[in-house]
Amino acid sequence: YLFTIYIAITSLKNIKIKMKVTGYVKLSENRVYSCHNEPVMTCLEIDNNHFITGGFDRLLGKIDNSKDDIDAFTYEKRYHNGIIYQFLRINSEKFASCSQDGTVCINNTSTFKHDTTLKKEGVLFRCIELIDPSSIAAGGSDNIITVFDMNAKKIKYELKGHQSYLLALFYNGKDLFSSANDFTLKQWSLSDKTILLSVDLTSLVRTFCEVDSKTFATGDEKGDIIIWNTGDKVEKKKEIKGHQGTCHVITKLRKKNVWVSGGKDKSIIFWDLRKGSEVGRATDIHFDRIKTIGEFGTNQLITTSFDTLIKVWDISY
Repeated sequence: YLFTIYIAITSLKNIKIKMKVTGYVKLSENRVYSCHNEPVMTCLEIDNNHFITGGFDRLLGKIDNSKDDIDAFTYEKRYHNGIIYQFLRINSEKFASCSQDGTVCINNTSTFKHDTTLKKEGVLFRCIELIDPSSIAAGGSDNIITVFDMNAKKIKYELKGHQSYLLALFYNGKDLFSSANDFTLKQWSLSDKTILLSVDLTSLVRTFCEVDSKTFATGDEKGDIIIWNTGDKVEKKKEIKGHQGTCHVITKLRKKNVWVSGGKDKSIIFWDLRKGSEVGRATDIHFDRIKTIGEFGTNQLITTSFDTLIKVWDISY
């Protein structure tokens, strides 16, 4: 089995994608992993050498990027009983994941030992967000945001107001923001569990990312990046044309004032969202849509895709 995977990796490395790189942020391929046989939905850095992946095949992939390809990955089988949609770091010792099986699992970061399972019957959880050290919000197919108490291992409260299933969540330290398939973006007060604002959308928001304490960005199904003010009233500050098709992920890089987005067009775009300008682009870096981007080690990225591949990239500024 491992030999088969090794041959697959070797073959994939010999397939040259016609990648084009523009702008001052540069990207070059470092490594390719073919650990999963179905779309890979999420990844999370553990430390400078290790990261984890998950997706349609329900396997937790553990990858040691310092080892040779054949020894680099292992699995935690049957990690969930459904598609793994998102990983989320809770603290240095624990991470969470949400799944089609209606569970949020909490595991130890270093040993991967299972700690807690938070469950809601009859629900698919597509997105999760940390509210405080003991509270985690999960967006469900029941149109409800369920906030769990991780210590008590039970539902703490629910936020009801969306008319269709949840797509993404974002907490800015004060209020919770959510998007759903009902074409709305909502701002929630967690102190009194009410909707502060509901914004009608022309395109579904698939991802959130903080820009600064008063600003956040969203990526939508048109591929646009929208920057929002969060003062007395949430409102659009700027709308930027980005991807050709859905923008699935935006994330901020640690070392520079640079953000990166990925999407259906198999490309990633580097941004200075303070100025609302593009600073780099790499096109056709996968064979199918890019689902997540994770920062990894020093000046490296991880990308996961519907093409089942996980790629490690070197970036330079």
